[in-house]
Amino acid sequence: DAPRHLRVVVAEDSYLIREGLRLLVGAIPEVDVVAVAGSVDEATAAIADHDPDVVVTDIRMPPLHLDEGIALAETLAQERPRVGVVVLSGFVEPEWALRLFEPTAARRAYLLKERVGDLSQIQSAIFTVADGGTDLGQGCAPARSGRFDEVERHGENEVVDTHLVPRPTHGPTSPVLPW
Repeated sequence: DAPRHLRVVVAEDSYLIREGLRLLVGAIPEVDVVAVAGSVDEATAAIADHDPDVVVTDIRMPPLHLDEGIALAETLAQERPRVGVVVLSGFVEPEWALRLFEPTAARRAYLLKERVGDLSQIQSAIFTVADGGTDLGQGCAPARSGRFDEVERHGENEVVDTHLVPRPTHGPTSPVLPW
């Protein structure tokens, strides 16, 4: 059995953060950073050129610095549903987390940038989304309150610890909410 190598595109508009992510993600065994992008347009082109397994993207990127990372994840859900997306944010934004996890939370992760320096967190998120799961990273507790449980109830996933995993197609399907 040859080890799998995940192909990852990193999209971040800040040069320093982008290069740091390239080095950090590139240091993960079995992960190949196949492209880096500084805008959503560059990310879209890199995805078309390199057919990645996972995209790690900032939430806010040129041209408007609004919600381009979430919009990219929404586009990928329609056009390339097998591509996992790890969205990075400078702060917890529950509305964006909700958008990321709708209509399904499969292959999606929402992480705070302050936690990305922890190699185990970014590595876990990349492998989780590549395997079809979902990761709501540590420090995102406010996104777990209020309307977040609506995503769980109406999606195809259930919450287990800090990860969402596909709900079984048979047997009990009641949610497990750890908070």
